[in-house]
This record gives sequence, structure tokens and C-alpha cells, in this order.
Amino acid sequence: FTPQQIHICYGKIPTDVIIMWATVAKGPKMSVQYSFNTKINDFNIVVADQEELKINNEKGVKFLYRAYLKGLKPATVYYYKIISKQNGVSSDLLQFNVPSTGFDHFQSYMVLADMGPYTHNLQNIVHEAKNNEYTSVFHIGDIAYDLHTGKGSTGDKFLNNIQLMTAKLPYLVSPGDHEAKYDFTHYRYRFSMPTLSWPMKTEELYYSFDIGPTHFISLNTEMLFHVFKKDDQLAWLEKDLIAVNKRSKRPWIIVMGHRALYSSCDNRKDCLLETPIIKTSLEELFFKYGVDIYFGGHYHNYERSWPVYKDKVVAQHYKNPKAPVYITIGTLGQEYLPEPIRRPGGQWSAKTENKECFGVLEIFNSTHLHWKVLAAANNAKIDQIWVIQT
Repeated sequence: FTPQQIHICYGKIPTDVIIMWATVAKGPKMSVQYSFNTKINDFNIVVADQEELKINNEKGVKFLYRAYLKGLKPATVYYYKIISKQNGVSSDLLQFNVPSTGFDHFQSYMVLADMGPYTHNLQNIVHEAKNNEYTSVFHIGDIAYDLHTGKGSTGDKFLNNIQLMTAKLPYLVSPGDHEAKYDFTHYRYRFSMPTLSWPMKTEELYYSFDIGPTHFISLNTEMLFHVFKKDDQLAWLEKDLIAVNKRSKRPWIIVMGHRALYSSCDNRKDCLLETPIIKTSLEELFFKYGVDIYFGGHYHNYERSWPVYKDKVVAQHYKNPKAPVYITIGTLGQEYLPEPIRRPGGQWSAKTENKECFGVLEIFNSTHLHWKVLAAANNAKIDQIWVIQT
């Protein structure tokens, strides 16, 4: 009954927090006990929902739990334990931060993709996240290589390996091609993302939420290859972008999706056949509604574009850009498939890198955004830009 694979995420709004975990055996009801001081008391208890993950999970931990904490105070540290009073089970005392909702409060986000239990520098990344004041972590698809591999045991191993990070920081995921098998079942059951029901529905694996001046959108780019399934997501995306009303509500619009729109990768069919489908589906909407940055993975390299629209460079700077910036941050997948960039794919390509790395998105206020890329081995700075809106 001991809780494992603990990870947290935002609920419908960032002042709601979802806590998830798994147990080997099915037992009596389990709960989360929480407080904003270290003296956990019985007045703050949420009973968890429970589901059983059966499909291709013969060797995996089957019993999954989800507790939804509502109405938390912004900019506050909370302490929590996962407990079962009936059998005396209790996790260690853990903690998380509820983000500030203010527009001028600094926020910092770790951004990565294509990461699994055999990523070379996995524990360096986990400890970097745990020991620093990140607001949350975005993992943009290809999670664990794969959640269902080894009949579920690989997903268990990975989620336990990153628990030091994910029990403290909201872990926001987007589905990639490696999550699609078995109708996304392991992804839909193992995670619960903002605004979505749980287990998540196959046809609704996309979501958005706001923190301070930033509107975040996560897409299921795998659905864009299905003619009869992509229309609902694209209609939702346009409606969501219209509702942002960028100038008066959210100055920054950040979109995440596993598949890249721009890539200099040239050594597999994805580059020639699949990337154009993603670009045709999304680029016009991003340009029309003022998306600032699109983050993707899939290709196991790093690449940053200039502001670009339909392969034409709009500017070779990032002050008041008139088109989106496209960033691929998939280098952590090199252990599984090396994909070095041999040459830039066009004038739109501003920076490439083949070392394992992760990104840090820093929102300073409504006018200044900083992006930096750090080597996974030693945190050495590889790339950085300022995006400025005046």
C-alpha cells in the first residue's frame, strides 16, 4: 500500500492542485492530508479517487489514485502527506508551491521533451528541478520510452526515478507518438492535466491554463494525422486563442506540442512527410492570433528559429516579433535515437545544438520573457534570448 510514483499538477486553475500516486495492492481508501504549516492536521483531508490500469500493464503497478485540492492560497507553500488510516500507511512529508497569480511576479518553467529512465543525465535534471525555484516542469511528449513498455514496468521505473521532482513541482505533460499506443491508455490513466476529467478522454488530450501574464496551451499533435479527429482540436484551439484576447488579458501565449513545425532534421520520413502536415494544420492559427513561442520535441536535437511565417524570416531579432518563434528541445532522447543536425534547414534556423540539454522559460513581467538552454550534464549555458514586447 506504500504510495509511489507521486506527481502533482494544476487543476482547473493553478490554485487547485492534483496529487497522483500508485500502489501495488488495492487497499482501503487513501487520502491526502495537507496544510500550509508542517503540523499536518485532520482538518485538511481530501479522499482520493481510484482507478485500475489493466491494459498492457501485467508487470506494472495497477492501482492509481488522484486527489483534487481546491481553493489554495496563491504564492503559498503547502505541506502534504499521502495516508491511509485503515492500514497506517503514510508517505514522507512533501511540499509544493502554489504560484502567484500576479502579472509582475517572476515565474520560471523547466521545459524538456523525449526523456526516459535511460536518459544520460536524468538525475542531474531531477535534482536541478528539485533544488531550484521553478514554477513547474513541462514534458512535451515521449515520456519514459515508453509508459507501457515492459508491460508497464518501464513507466513505473521512470515515474519513480523523477518523483523527487514531480512530487514538488507541477509536472505538465503533452502526448507524443510514444504515448499513442493502446489508445493513449497509459498516458490517460497515469496523468491528470488541467481542466480535463480523469481518466482523460482520448479525444480531449489538449488543454490550456493561465499563470500570471502567460496563457499556456498543450496540444495533442498526434491527432493532426487523423482527418476525422483533428477538426475538433483545431476548432477548440481557435476558440481558445480568440478568448485569450492577447493585448488586454494575457500578453504571452506559449504553445506546447510534441511534433515540431520547423526542423532541420533530414534523416527520416518524419521531416519530409509528417512535419508539413503539422505545419499546415497549425501555422496559420499561430500567426493569426499572435502566439509568441511554440515548443516541440520529437527530433532529438535543439533548434531555435527566428520569428518566421511560411518559411520566411520576419526579423532577425526578438523585439516586438511579428511572427512566432519555434523551438525544438528534444535532445534528451539521444540515448534512444541520436539525431544530430548536420546543417540548417533554412534561413529561419537561428541556433542548433546536439548536446543533451533542457530549457528554462522565464517570464519576468508583461513585456520581458527570457529563454535559456542549459547542458544537462553540468548546467552550462548553451543558448539564450530575450523576447521583448513594448
